[in-house]
Amino acid sequence: MKKIINCRSLIIIYLFLASFSLYAQNVLDRLDPLSGGVLFRNKVFNKNSEQVKGTPYLNDEFTISEITGANKLFLTRYNIYKDEVEISYENETFIIPKDKRFDTILNKNLNYKLVLTNYTSVNDENTYGYLIELFSEKETGLFKREKIILIPARESGNSYSRSVPSSYNKINPDFYLKTNSETIIPFPKNKKALITLYPKNSQNISKYLNDAKISFKKEADLIKLTKFIGTL
Repeated sequence: MKKIINCRSLIIIYLFLASFSLYAQNVLDRLDPLSGGVLFRNKVFNKNSEQVKGTPYLNDEFTISEITGANKLFLTRYNIYKDEVEISYENETFIIPKDKRFDTILNKNLNYKLVLTNYTSVNDENTYGYLIELFSEKETGLFKREKIILIPARESGNSYSRSVPSSYNKINPDFYLKTNSETIIPFPKNKKALITLYPKNSQNISKYLNDAKISFKKEADLIKLTKFIGTL
């Protein structure tokens, strides 16, 4: 008799879990029917015990964004340190999977566009991640990779010094140039490196750099330069 009761209990538990799973999937499909709920499957678990100064985010607040492959607007924020985009829904936080279906996040509030793409990093590594699109037209484009590093905590060595908690520190971003529909590389650091990419247009590029007084360290100048390259 005891075995029969245990068996019935297991069946009831199984049916409950199955029905709950089906219910959960139906909820996800209603929220995001085009992606089958994929946007809500990677939950973020916050570690409140971590005491880290600063922020890993481009902006701490969740703001309204349009996501390709989804059928509605969502509240998102970009984790620069982890190179992840988070979605907030009903006090829960989820990570958008790095899936080509969701390769563009257009933030309506802060007016920036994140593009999920393949590119060659400044460390000469093949990377699949997010870049902020500054300009893109046909075969030419300019992108920015914001960068944040984590500085480890430092314990007090003696009574005369204080312990320093770990902290997120924002450093200078990297810029990337799209040279064709499939190639995105680090933006050349100087005139010589740029001309090496476009040897047939060396005279036009040299003249433009001199006339426009372009600085390779200013974002606004890099946008102008990229637009000019697109006309060659």
